[in-house]
Amino acid sequence: SAKMKGIGQRRHFSLRLSIACFLSLISLASCDAEEFYEDLLFRPLRDGRLLTHFQFTIRSEDTSSDHYELFPKEIGQIVRKYDVEEFHLSLTQGRWFQDRWDQPIFASPPGVEFWSHQSRSNDSSWDGLVHALGGLYCGSLEAMQGNTVSSHPTLSFHPEGSNNRLRSSSNLRYSSLPREIVCTENLTPFLKLLPCRRKAGIATLLDPLRVFEAEFKSIGIHLRHICLDSECRRSSIELIQTLSIVFDISHQKEWTLKSIFGASSVNACFLSSGSNVWVQDVSASPNFNLKIQPEISGNGKLRNFDLRKLNNLTFTVQQDKVDSQNVPRIKAQRYFTGYGGEYGGLVVHVVNQGVKDVNVKYHDLVPWYLRIFFHSMQVSIDQEKIMPIQVS
Repeated sequence: SAKMKGIGQRRHFSLRLSIACFLSLISLASCDAEEFYEDLLFRPLRDGRLLTHFQFTIRSEDTSSDHYELFPKEIGQIVRKYDVEEFHLSLTQGRWFQDRWDQPIFASPPGVEFWSHQSRSNDSSWDGLVHALGGLYCGSLEAMQGNTVSSHPTLSFHPEGSNNRLRSSSNLRYSSLPREIVCTENLTPFLKLLPCRRKAGIATLLDPLRVFEAEFKSIGIHLRHICLDSECRRSSIELIQTLSIVFDISHQKEWTLKSIFGASSVNACFLSSGSNVWVQDVSASPNFNLKIQPEISGNGKLRNFDLRKLNNLTFTVQQDKVDSQNVPRIKAQRYFTGYGGEYGGLVVHVVNQGVKDVNVKYHDLVPWYLRIFFHSMQVSIDQEKIMPIQVS
């Protein structure tokens, strides 16, 4: 009796072990099909301010089911339900001064900007998509529904994904809400979609109070399909979530993680395939001096901390004001003239500040309440009037 009982126990233990091993293999196989990378860039700006750019990238090969290990399930459901091939959403507060801060990493206007490529070409699919993303990120995107504040650009906003099959069948739609207010309610769902949320990794530095005290902050969500081989037989869906913040540290000669974010150190998210902190070195300028303690790798313009090789990262940067003569190649400005419908006007200046000729595509979304009389349009280059080839 005792012998038979022992055999029964061994069989029971063996069965439990086999199930555990089987579930572990499933989990490992699922994780291999998904990747998560987190990056943080520090870029000193010319007027003494500091740009901090957070970027979280998640890739997943399996988009046909609701089972994900790292990829946000909410995004996967929206992509399948509304046949989304690609979308770009930005929520920005403040203005990017390109003449003083150079080119942004992801350009975005104040308020909310959104454009998408969908397979289905109808208003209901567009309305459902903006409602879903508005509810997910706590934004008033439902104001974009219909054709009132949206357009169908034909010369700009081309797909950024590398899947040619999707590109040929896509339907592009664009909209923006310049007066939309961005606040901490938009940052909270942004952080909840990360694999480690704010519990570990670079996201632990994101204190909402410090973020929204900055003079410029921009949240970006970018989704696209990418090819995994040269013939694009295998594809993956990629979600990039970004947060760009500009801090005014022009009065400081030295800054640390503590002085910027209120956290003395940072470590890697244990679910990440790569976790890096980058410091852009602009020491080529004679009036800029960058000293980083401790010393980090990098011989070019970028110095790198690999957080997976460090338990806790803490560093100090000493910098002087950046003295750079770089100017943006293209500068655009728009303003109103006169008053009322009879004497009012809209003027757009596009200036080429380089030495070579460039082709420029200008896209503008005019509010529905502003009537535009195309017969009164005048186009001039260097004060010489020219006739448009086509106006429609």
